This record gives sequence, C-alpha cells and structure tokens, in this order.
Amino acid sequence: MIDVPDMSIAQLEIVNASRSYVFQFKENNGEIVHNQKGNEYGKVINPNWLIQESFHWKQRYSFSSDQVIAISFNEPGQEFIMVSQDSIFRYNFENGRTRKKGFENKLPVPMRLGCSFVDTLSNRLYVYEVNDVANHMSTVASMDLDSLVWSSHSTVQLPQQRHHHNLFNDFKNKKILLFGGFGNQRLTNEFNLFDIESNTWETLSFGGDTISPRYFSGGLQLNKNEIVLFGGIGNRSGDQSLGKIYYYDCYKVNLETKTINKSWDLDKRGKDMVSCRNMILSEDAKRFYTLNYPEYMPSSLLQLYAYDLENGTSTVLGDSIPITSERIRTNANLYANTITGEIFCVVQEFELSGANEIKIYAINSPPVSRQMIYNYNAKKAPVFWFILVAIVLMVSGLVFIIFVWRRKRRNNRDICFKQVQRLKTDADKNYTESNGINAVWLFGNFKVNSDKGKDISYLFSPNIKQLFILILIHSVREHSAGVSSEIIYDVLWPDKSVKHAKNLKNVTLNQLRKIISELKGVEIIYEQKNFKLIYEQNFQCDYFEFLEAVKGLDISMPEEENLSQIIKIIKRGRFLKFLENEYFDREKKELELEILKVIPLKIKRSYQSKNYYKTIRYCEVLFYADPLNELAFYHKIHSYWHLNLKEEARKKYNAFIVKYREFLDDDFPYTFSEVIREIPGDLLL
Repeated sequence: MIDVPDMSIAQLEIVNASRSYVFQFKENNGEIVHNQKGNEYGKVINPNWLIQESFHWKQRYSFSSDQVIAISFNEPGQEFIMVSQDSIFRYNFENGRTRKKGFENKLPVPMRLGCSFVDTLSNRLYVYEVNDVANHMSTVASMDLDSLVWSSHSTVQLPQQRHHHNLFNDFKNKKILLFGGFGNQRLTNEFNLFDIESNTWETLSFGGDTISPRYFSGGLQLNKNEIVLFGGIGNRSGDQSLGKIYYYDCYKVNLETKTINKSWDLDKRGKDMVSCRNMILSEDAKRFYTLNYPEYMPSSLLQLYAYDLENGTSTVLGDSIPITSERIRTNANLYANTITGEIFCVVQEFELSGANEIKIYAINSPPVSRQMIYNYNAKKAPVFWFILVAIVLMVSGLVFIIFVWRRKRRNNRDICFKQVQRLKTDADKNYTESNGINAVWLFGNFKVNSDKGKDISYLFSPNIKQLFILILIHSVREHSAGVSSEIIYDVLWPDKSVKHAKNLKNVTLNQLRKIISELKGVEIIYEQKNFKLIYEQNFQCDYFEFLEAVKGLDISMPEEENLSQIIKIIKRGRFLKFLENEYFDREKKELELEILKVIPLKIKRSYQSKNYYKTIRYCEVLFYADPLNELAFYHKIHSYWHLNLKEEARKKYNAFIVKYREFLDDDFPYTFSEVIREIPGDLLL
C-alpha cells in the first residue's frame, strides 16, 4: 500500500474458529503489547501510543499584550478569536496560524475584564462589561465577523462589578444570563438576564433551593432550559469581610420553571480550590469536566476533574497546567471541540497594569487518569523468576553483613533513647499561649497586647486590621521603603474611585494610629510617598521572630534555639489565617518559600548524621509550608522507624495518606511496607 490514511486502533480482537485474542492497547510506551490476561503476546513496530495524548496537556499557543484582551472560542470556525481595543486576532488551531486585522470602526466598549463570546447563529462576536465603565460609554457591543464592523447595544451598567461570574447564552432569543460574581467587596447570588434587543437588565427570581452568594463557580448549559452550577467561594451573607467558604456543591437550575434543585454537596474541608468558569459535559452526559485550583496561591496548578452529575463522585484526570493567579482578573476556561475530539484549556494571566498573557492547551477526549496510564499490570516473562532467584541468592549472601551491622547498631541505642525522650518532652509542651506585653501575633488567631499587657485586638475592625498588617509587612521587607497609597487602594478598596478610596484610607489610618498609641515605641510615619511602621526593640511580633529564626538557620547560628523558636511559632496556627483578602495569599506563599529555601537541606543533613529528633522537627516545619512534601514524609517516617517508634511511624503514614486523598482525590501509590523499605535516592544528600 502506498497511501494509508491516519487511523487509531483500540480493543483489537482477532478471532478464528477455536480461539479469540483481544488486545486492549492500554500500553503507554515500548513496543511490547499484551493480551487480555496481561501476558506479553506481541510486538508493535514504531507505535504511537495515543493514551499519552489523553493524559498530557500540550501547549498549543501563547499570546501576550499590554492591552486587555478578550478571547472567545468559535467551534464552527475552528478558531479562537482575540480582540484588543483596535484589532482582531484569529488563531486557527488546525493550521496553527494567526491572522491579525484592524477593525472597520472603533470598539465602543472600554475593556476592563475582557468578557466576550461568539454568537454562532449570527456569526457575531460580543464584548461586554457590567460595571466600572464611564457614563455614556458602551457596555455591550457586537461585531460582524465578516465585515468587522462594531455595533453598540447598551450603555446600561449593573450596580456592582462581577469578577468571575458565570455566563449562559440564548442566541435564538438574543439574551444572556449572568450568575454570581464579586465586586465592591460584595458577593452576589443574583441571576441577571440581559435582553440585547430591548436593552434591558432583569433580575430573575427562583423557587426551590437557595444558592449562597459566591464567585469562582463553574457553569454548564445542559440544554436550552437547564443549567448546572458548581462550587465557588462565598458565604451566606455576601459580605466579603465576613470570611469565605470553599463550596463543593452542585445545583441544577431550570430556566423554564424558575426552580433550583441542589443535586449534592461534598465535604472537602481543608481542600480549598475553585472551579474554572466554563465547564464541559462528558460524551455520555453523565459527568462534567472542570479545572480546580487553589486560586489563593500565586503560582499553582490547574487540575482536570470529572464529577458525576448524580452523586458528585470525582476522578482526577490528566496531568496539571501551571497558572500564576496573582490578580483577580486572571482566569481559566474549558472548551470542547467535538469536531476534532479535543478539550481546550485557555489560561489568561493578568498583571496589575492590565497587561496579560494567554496560553492555550489541548488534550484528547476523553481524558484519562494517572492509574490508566501508569498502572498497567502486565505479567512478565519467565526470565523474571531467574532474576528473582539471583536476587534471593545475593540477599542471602548479605545476611552475614546485615547481622554484623545490627550488632553495631546496638551501640547507638543510648543516643536513640535520648532522642525519644526529647520527642516526648516536646509533645507535652503548650505552644498556643500568646502572652506578653507590647506584642502582636500574626500566626494563628490575630492578637495585640498593649504595653500594659491588655488585649486590644477587639479594636481592630477588618479594614483597620488589613491596613495595619499591610503596612507592617511592607515595613519589614528587605530594601522596602514601606507601602504606597496606590497599593493600599488596590488591596482594601479595589472597586472604589481614587477620591473615595483616599477618603476611606485617611479615616482608617487615623483610627489605626489612635489604636497603636496603646503600643510603646510603635509609630506609623509617611516619608518618600510611602507609609511605614517604625518600632523599637521592646516591640514584639511573631512574624519578625519567625523571619529572624529562619535566617538564623541559614547562616548557621545556634541551630537548636532557632528551630525551637520556629516550632513554637508555627504551632500557634497558620500565618494570617484570619485574613481572606487575596492580596495576603501572596504574603503567605512567600513565607512558605522562605521555609522551602532552607529546611530541605537541613532535613537531609540531620538525617545523614542520624540526629532523628532534629530531622522530625525539621520535617514538621517543612510540612507547614507543603503538607504533601515527599521529602519530609519519607524522612519523618524513617526517623520514627530508626528510633524504634514503629507504631508512631504507622500513625504518621496513615495521617499522610488521608491528607493525600483529601487534597488530590487520589490514593497514595505506595504501601507502608514500600515506604519504609528505603528513602528514594533523589530525596537523599
């Protein structure tokens, strides 16, 4: 044959009169194939195992701009359409080419969030903003994708901004439906319907179950009358200052009967992740796909999940995609391309200036789990048994050496006994006390004691507390001149005008200065256009003490003292756990990075020197920064084992695999026996 068309083969069955041979082709590498029983039974020359493309995301495209870009998926045209204020960019993912053209007239909508969609019935691209647009400026406009002429449809705005809302389209009746979102320090659970032809917004009312105010939810249109909403961040009141809850609930909303039905609600406490805005339905319509990620981490990973529509059972699919989510406008979305059988992920990462970068990834559908690609259990050829016998003989030869080694090990029992006693002493200590005068505690519960030892924490309202900590953190940073008014406005009052934010800042700052007059030697000054906290040595703050102790470890100062100080501080609780503002998530992450710079090497060195007590303590510190850190996990388990605390080692293993399951929705791949056998070589010095 000269010309052979591209084809994919799966579930190959070869049948004759007496026998049947089934090849599932679940392999992901090599040339050996296996029959249905898992036995090696054939060879494929130059195979291209397609299962890899259903697990590994491939980056197909990237695009950067100093202007806000709106991006939309146009399946009929097999393209992604991006628009700036003056140009259109059309990326065709079949041939990989991008075409740029200028508009015939100016885009009338001043883009802030870059919200857009393609009406495939009329072949028009819509761009819209719901708030933060100057009076009499357009808020909704559309462009004919053939003529590239813009038409304005509305100048009406909603009363608040709607970051990370959900959008549903009714192209036939020229209507769009918005749900949820965040703005002006408020969360909403409103359904807002915009009629393009009549230029009117309408707030819809629903019966049945109530969805609490939220943003970062996932949305899916099941059919013309029914939509699905999943997860998000919010609380019952809608007031951002009252904290946030990460939801893992699912609702079906019937747009015809105006009723809401709660399908399920998963208990995933401690696993704080949000959903991408646009979810997609599986081919059998029994599950939906979404991307989950911890949005509060500046640098994190998007993970594809499949959730059962009926009961919420979830499966982790594919590998992960990196995302930098420092700005609230950063977003991720999923799109299904039914023509090519692919799933696209679009990541749009914003900077404070509005500059943004778009990355497009693709994976074959249906996506597969890690177990499907890595856990193919094939029976090995008989040569395996010869190898096994050889290994057994070698092990037998080592028995004598091991016996001698064990005798030598007895000499270390006294040292191990002392280390065990120290662990028991530490377990009896109470680290949660926060007594002292002229002091501030930022780990665990927020607390401030005056110079007379009086608890004055109650004087700090949410905004005063945030302003105080913002100035404090910027004052202690290396080479920092303090914090500017612009940063204060962006963190505390992002949706206020500069004039209004300035007034709020001045009032809040005056109140803060009055409160900290209760502290001795502490003052807020304004110099070089920045606010800064100056303090004398008699002022105590656990954040300062933590940074000094970590620095002390790095420059080989008295190690035991610094390690004890770090343990004492982190035992009180998480750093800034009482603050929900996204800006401070970056500060939390930077503190954890300080730990990651120093502690891993300390763990390896202390373990190598057989100081298992110190190894365990360092592992506790590393677990604070990374609860699933494998280096800390292996060294801690092995340290307990060497100290003959075998039951404790098992408890720590069990606690870890439970946490692993909670965070990743997946089982830890190794048994306790496999873990205790050895520490992987790449985790040792």
